[in-house]
Amino acid sequence: MVATVEVGAPSGPVIAGQTMQLSAVARNAAGGTVAGKTFTWTSSSDAVATVGAGGMLSGVSPGTVNVTASADGRSGTVAVTVFPVPVASLTLEPGSPQVEVGKSVQLTVTARDAAGNVLARRPVTLTSSNAAVATVNAAMQVQGVSPGTSTITATAEGRTATATVTVILVPIASLTLEPGSVQVEVGKSAQLTVTARDAAGNALAGRPVTLISSNAAVATLNAAQQVQGVSPGNGMITATAEGKAAMTVVTVVPVPVASVTVTPTPVSLEVGATQQLAAVLRDADGNVLTGRPVIWTSGSAAFVQVSAAGVVTGIASGGPITISATAEGKTGTAQVTVAPQKPGSILVTRDEVPHSSLSNAVIRLAGPDGLLRERQMGTALSLLIDQLPAGPHRVTMLGVGSRPDPDGPTFTYRALNNDRVVTVPSGGQATTHFAFELASGAVALKLSGVPAGYDGPLQCGVYWAQGASSFAYTTSAGPTAAAAAGLAEVRCSTFGFDGNLYDPSPQAQAVTVPASTTPVTVSVTYTRRP
Repeated sequence: MVATVEVGAPSGPVIAGQTMQLSAVARNAAGGTVAGKTFTWTSSSDAVATVGAGGMLSGVSPGTVNVTASADGRSGTVAVTVFPVPVASLTLEPGSPQVEVGKSVQLTVTARDAAGNVLARRPVTLTSSNAAVATVNAAMQVQGVSPGTSTITATAEGRTATATVTVILVPIASLTLEPGSVQVEVGKSAQLTVTARDAAGNALAGRPVTLISSNAAVATLNAAQQVQGVSPGNGMITATAEGKAAMTVVTVVPVPVASVTVTPTPVSLEVGATQQLAAVLRDADGNVLTGRPVIWTSGSAAFVQVSAAGVVTGIASGGPITISATAEGKTGTAQVTVAPQKPGSILVTRDEVPHSSLSNAVIRLAGPDGLLRERQMGTALSLLIDQLPAGPHRVTMLGVGSRPDPDGPTFTYRALNNDRVVTVPSGGQATTHFAFELASGAVALKLSGVPAGYDGPLQCGVYWAQGASSFAYTTSAGPTAAAAAGLAEVRCSTFGFDGNLYDPSPQAQAVTVPASTTPVTVSVTYTRRP
């Protein structure tokens, strides 16, 4: 009979995820071993460890449980501690991080067991070998303090990993050199300001900057970042720092402008006419100054416009309008009055249309006043159109054709360079001449099989993309029809005569019509239907 049950302690540490065989011994009241007993095994917490029917213990998670073996109403218990899987190695990534001063970079520490499996939630300690260069916080972020290098060490369960962090200055992303353009007199100086900024636009102080003048004969630079005028002229000042550059234009002038005089004044001109104005600049002693930039402005651009070179253009009648020339803050003026333009004319001439027995032309004008004018030219070879507003007119010739004889096809001619622009001068005359080219041709039918005595009508026609015409049939001449130049199709249909039907062959055929008064010939054969 079983009096007691003894459960043996584990033979070694129990690791989570691993197994270990436990043993139990049943004893009688005298302390002797009772053989052949089957034990029932239980764990006080399956979340920490489970035990199988044969006493096989499986570690689940770190902790301590009581494992009990029972037989014949008797039981024995042993306390078992489950340990976590030990850390076999650590990795610290990135291995060589680089971080800017004032910024941080995230580190990642990975713990693994001997089999290479990742172990989560293991306490890790991070330290910096040089806190003056870089520090590390609880979130495993390395923060740049000053330029240099520092070794970051991660430690967990006696294992270590290191990474060497390099701290650099925030790089310069851009330079600005102000002012953007400098004007300085000979013998005087102007202060320049160089600002370095990072990619976020923050100003970076204390960065070495080099300033260079492109023309030391015109301007030089001193250690205080001042540009000094040497002689009249232009130069470029370039600031460089850490591979970035900025530039400003320096203009050295001898003395400032004291007065500006504009000539001629007053000015009278017509709408559309131009007049060159001149600005004379003088210093305080009355000496003429040359080579200075001048800005021209109009008191009313609706009436008078002025170019950057001082050329005024009449836009609409009115005035006087004040035209101003400004240089270095000094201004001179001229008065401009604009008179209306005088009407002009266009003389239109044209070539005779070849092979002409019928010719008619219409001239269409689209003027600068927005009006559309049409004049009949008829069969005349010239036409004077007067009382036109000065300015550009779009000129188009319409309605020109010819026919060599009353029974033949009508040929179409078109004007070359049609829809042209002709400028009418104020109070003057413009001329324009039209030449022509043939725009159509003709198709002649060569017929066979037409019965004697048949005098029409012949049911044939020529067709093209934008029109069609029929053939005029006479017994004295072959049928001919006009057609637009290009690809066309000749179609014929059956006709009846003297109680019989006559079928054409082919019924339809393609033909290329040249732009020529000589017809292209197409053959059609008629066969009497049985």
